[in-house]
Amino acid sequence: MTVRRLYLHPPFERLWHAVHTLGILLLCFTGAHIHWPESFPLFGSLKTAITVHNVTGAVVAVDFALWIPYILIFKRFKHYLPRSRDFVGGLIKQAKFYGLDVFRGGEHPFEVTEEQKFNPLQKWAYIGVMFGLVPLLILSGLLLLFPLPLQDVLAAVGGMKIVALVHTALAFAAAAFVASHIYMASMGYTVLDAFKSMVTGWALEASHEDHGEAGPDAPESGEQPAGEPLP
Repeated sequence: MTVRRLYLHPPFERLWHAVHTLGILLLCFTGAHIHWPESFPLFGSLKTAITVHNVTGAVVAVDFALWIPYILIFKRFKHYLPRSRDFVGGLIKQAKFYGLDVFRGGEHPFEVTEEQKFNPLQKWAYIGVMFGLVPLLILSGLLLLFPLPLQDVLAAVGGMKIVALVHTALAFAAAAFVASHIYMASMGYTVLDAFKSMVTGWALEASHEDHGEAGPDAPESGEQPAGEPLP
């Protein structure tokens, strides 16, 4: 087994990730205060919680809007594009690893490289979250924030109560994703390695000589793994 240092997260991605993560957490906490002000009076007054929630929502929306052109211009979308390994067979292998093999000391079924840093489950989860969950949260938040200018849209989708329920349900889904994301991040080369990599950009990855059957996504014979080998 060879351990390599891989540069996976450029500076913009680390900054974007930090803003997005802190923003989602703050939205969850302020949202809890808004919905249950007596049980979770985290921000003093309800008015303060609403103001912080709205401002944070605007920051997250702008942060998300900057992410789209970034991944297109700098071709970082390649990390999210499913490949042949990322469909049913790959999903089953990855789910088996997370649910069983990791507790037995099993090897990770997919090797991280600087060209493909996400495994099959990560890819599909990020596609669902970044191209589904987050846009819907932003759109439903805008409808709640500007009900009068968008009253025709509100009426078309069932009214304020329906939008509020959808927004809350999506918020719970986002909170569940953050919790699972933190848990999965602890399954890197070390428990803290993935968290450190979001500060430094560098991560450790174990490369195994026998890493499953070769397929369309396997490296060519003689090709060296990306990254710097560690002594």
